[in-house]
Amino acid sequence: MFFNLLYFALALFGLGFLIFIHELGHYFMGKKVGMKIEVFSIGMGKPIKKWEWQGVTWQLCYLPFGGYVKFAGDKESECDNTDDDTFYGKKPLDRIKVALAGPLVNIAFAFILFCVLWFSGGRQKGFSEFTNVIGYVDPASELYQKGVRPGDQITKYDGHSFNGFKDLIMASVLKQKSMDIEGNKVDYYTGETTPYRYNLTPYQHPRSASKDFKTIGILGSGRFLYFNKLDGFTDKEVIQDGPMKGSGIAYGDRFVWANGDVLFSMDQLAKVTNEDNAMLTVERAGKRFFAKVPRVKIEDLRLSSKEALEMEDWQHEANLKGKEVSFIPYAMNANAVVAENHLFLGNDSREYSVYDYEDARAETEPLRKGDKILAVDSIKVANTYELMHALQNKHVKIIVQRKDPGVVSWKNENAYMMHSIDPKDLRAAKNAILSGSDQKTFGNLHILNTVTPIRLTDLPLSSAKKGWAAKEYEASIERINALPDLEKRNEAFAALKKSSQRLMLGVPLVDLSVQYNPNPAALFTSTVKETGRTLTALLTGKLNPKWLSGPIGMVQVVHRGWTESAPEALFWMAMISLNLGIFNLLPLPVLDGGHICFSLYEMITRRRLKPKVMERLIIPFVVLLIGLFIFVTYQDVMRLFGKFF
Repeated sequence: MFFNLLYFALALFGLGFLIFIHELGHYFMGKKVGMKIEVFSIGMGKPIKKWEWQGVTWQLCYLPFGGYVKFAGDKESECDNTDDDTFYGKKPLDRIKVALAGPLVNIAFAFILFCVLWFSGGRQKGFSEFTNVIGYVDPASELYQKGVRPGDQITKYDGHSFNGFKDLIMASVLKQKSMDIEGNKVDYYTGETTPYRYNLTPYQHPRSASKDFKTIGILGSGRFLYFNKLDGFTDKEVIQDGPMKGSGIAYGDRFVWANGDVLFSMDQLAKVTNEDNAMLTVERAGKRFFAKVPRVKIEDLRLSSKEALEMEDWQHEANLKGKEVSFIPYAMNANAVVAENHLFLGNDSREYSVYDYEDARAETEPLRKGDKILAVDSIKVANTYELMHALQNKHVKIIVQRKDPGVVSWKNENAYMMHSIDPKDLRAAKNAILSGSDQKTFGNLHILNTVTPIRLTDLPLSSAKKGWAAKEYEASIERINALPDLEKRNEAFAALKKSSQRLMLGVPLVDLSVQYNPNPAALFTSTVKETGRTLTALLTGKLNPKWLSGPIGMVQVVHRGWTESAPEALFWMAMISLNLGIFNLLPLPVLDGGHICFSLYEMITRRRLKPKVMERLIIPFVVLLIGLFIFVTYQDVMRLFGKFF
């Protein structure tokens, strides 16, 4: 609590400081060109304290946002005043210097902070933030149908170089009719890459209620999945009440493969853990392979009377009589050999065949007559009733990597992801699972014992000594109970209930930290380009203003930066300072850029705009900016309200 308040205070101070140095730039340049300065205000609103210094009234005000320098004769109604020491009494060039000074100080300060970051070694960031490796693809998307999968790369979108998740966010909120995307499909078993290029139509993001939030099917960036130490927990306490107990997992293990999929995100791992498929080990013509086959309730299978009787016999042999039993949509003989495929009812009550489930880039085709099933989720079966018994519970076979990555730079993080797994070792580990070999280790890859995932509600919550997963579940319940709004509380409990019914492995997995430290010029240039793109999208109507942040949002960003690290806070201070400088240079009459435009007009035409003309130009923009300020502040409040309630 103390540190939260401290970081909040630092965030407020930081933003106030950026405005202070902006006004200080105007102040010193005004002094240099001989303008009379009446007031220097730090903050807005009613003054807390006033004092006189060097002929200027200095004041500290209650509201930490904002501030201003009051020059003599700087009102538009006073622009006919020709006194030598007034704002409009000075030459246009002097006024341009004064107007430029504030934004340039912010821009220069941003560059100085970027230099400080560079010399201090940069920031520790999650791998997923700056990677072009895809973490998860919406199975319902056109991109998925074209065969793009987790682990593949995006290199360009709409001609822009793809540099990470922030580019996905930017693309998702722009109103675009179509998007060109380029990249590489990657085979991690061979190391081979195949380039692709598609034109796709963005659609509403399936995880967002906002119609403005679009996607082309990429729902997350690639990341590493490391089982790391947790403060306050031993390794036994973390896994003692969860499904990973007895799996052979160790701290530092990276999950790289599960049930036939090379892993690149938590979403992908959750899908593998919860998908209603069975990973079958199949033998065909002397060769073995994995096949993912849907589990189907027996009552949904289209069975003949003879087949129905056989099912009843196998249920009896498997001791499953009277239970809701699942099977695979194939007719089998008693020795777990495929005879033919069955039609079955899907969730939409339509009839399907396994051929309707064929994947655009599946490892295997549907089963054929004569295929022999040897294992279900790596659980060996010798006959059909053992097959039926094994199909009733989900099991996950996991391969982990035991390798210290050391310090990975953002410069080569994508190459590290692509080459951190030796294809030869991955093939060998996969083949060992296929063959049922007892060998566990292949290079730095290790095969864990088969895991049976469980639901949160299956955890031993009444146990005197609870593990990590149970304590996290109870902590979630306590947080929800603390919500003051009954409706929000009920919604949160409903969401928790839904999530608690999902199967899980019960261990915390963290991303790889990379050292992000581009040189100051590169960081400065990329930030300017990003700001330019945002402003262009805003002015052309492609970007909804509700995605902008106001003062509250900026405080949140800097506060969040302080909670992560001092370098992170400095980065966001630099970002805001640079954006503040660029924004103030926009040629809007009420901003510094507007005053520069007025002075340039006077220099070129040798005529000064009349006071009434100036006021007519400025007042609408004042109203517009006040309206924008209120709008973005409202959006900040609503986001903050949604976060806490």
